Amino acid sequence: MDLHHTSQGPDKALPVLLIHGFPYDGRMWETTSKALVAAGCRVVVPDLRGFGKSELSRTATMREMANDLAELLDKLAIRQAVVVGFSMGGYVALQLANLHRERVAGLVLSDTRAGADSDTAKAGRRELAARVLKEGMEPVITANLPKQLTAATARDRPKLVEEVRGWMASQRPAGTAAALLGMMERTDMRGKLSGWNMPCLAMVGDQDEVIPMDEVMRMAQAFRGSETAVITGAAHLAPVEQPARFNSELLAWLKRTFPAAKLA
Repeated sequence: MDLHHTSQGPDKALPVLLIHGFPYDGRMWETTSKALVAAGCRVVVPDLRGFGKSELSRTATMREMANDLAELLDKLAIRQAVVVGFSMGGYVALQLANLHRERVAGLVLSDTRAGADSDTAKAGRRELAARVLKEGMEPVITANLPKQLTAATARDRPKLVEEVRGWMASQRPAGTAAALLGMMERTDMRGKLSGWNMPCLAMVGDQDEVIPMDEVMRMAQAFRGSETAVITGAAHLAPVEQPARFNSELLAWLKRTFPAAKLA
């Protein structure tokens, strides 16, 4: 599938692939993308199938999305990239590493999990997907927006709240429903992580109620030599709610892990 994407920075610089979460598109990475380009990276930001300006598809499994990204890297002549995945983007990043390990120089997993959905979670996704197809995006906004940002942000930063709401509202119901069913069907990746020989940084907002901090930390422990970063003052949408802290942790890890890139 031909994904809508942006690619910024020198062709020979360290490639970083930023994978958005649900129900967003590449716009959520604007601040992080600017920081990475300024540091000297080549930054690729796609809209996953069914989101943003990318094509709709009848199905949107994590495996299909991962294969889409491998095709995008081929199109851009990028042999290997650092893959940064937020929430659903983390599920896709894990599948990309599972299916195309040679394409992944390192993983950054933000506010995401390696386990599969529980039966209760699967039922919830199935029900929400059906409602979205009948009612549009409002049920997704109602279910997700209150958990994306901290209470302090909801109170003191109304412009950010409305921006996040707008990102959600602009998504197409068919693509959103397909992704819900795709997340519902994803496989448990926890047993695979210890066998992957790649650097990993796990990041999480200290007030994330969607995917609790201790679950993210347990995921990180499965990777040999992994690092962790807790983003204070953030709920689930840590890269957007606290971009300066998120970007600082990400860049510091990139500089330690890929010193030959000579990032600023």
